[in-house]
Amino acid sequence: MTGTTATTQTEPEKKVTITLDTANNDKQFPAYQLSINVDEGGRGHGFRLMGPKYVGRSRNLRTVELSRRDADKIRAILDEVFPPEEKPSESYPPALPWAALMDDEDLAEFLDELEHAATRLGTPEEALAAVEKACGTWRLIAEAQHAHNTAPGPNAEAGESR
Repeated sequence: MTGTTATTQTEPEKKVTITLDTANNDKQFPAYQLSINVDEGGRGHGFRLMGPKYVGRSRNLRTVELSRRDADKIRAILDEVFPPEEKPSESYPPALPWAALMDDEDLAEFLDELEHAATRLGTPEEALAAVEKACGTWRLIAEAQHAHNTAPGPNAEAGESR
């Protein structure tokens, strides 16, 4: 590219704050709001932890910016009572890990055979047996091909590559 320069826009710095606001001007019965907020260069969003809904009359009493350490400590306390839920993709290993060893052509053939085995006429037990047979056959193919592709060549001891 000649004569052009790429310009990059910098993202506004994000910060997290805990904010304490007074929600009214009543000295005898004051109402407070406590919220956690994300500030992105003057814009952002938040979550009210306590107090009445914002009605436009609140006045900021105190704002504290959280550090990484603060966030880690708060997260640890929350996780103690409300542990994060595991997502299925993180808790279960792949059902066919050996399929990742196949090249695109073999993988396409395997999937075609698997589809045919699963949808062929017959009882569900016969279809399952056909699927299991296809998986067993293609697993052997995938692992054998992978072993062949990663095996050292005949001159490996002499320091030559295949």
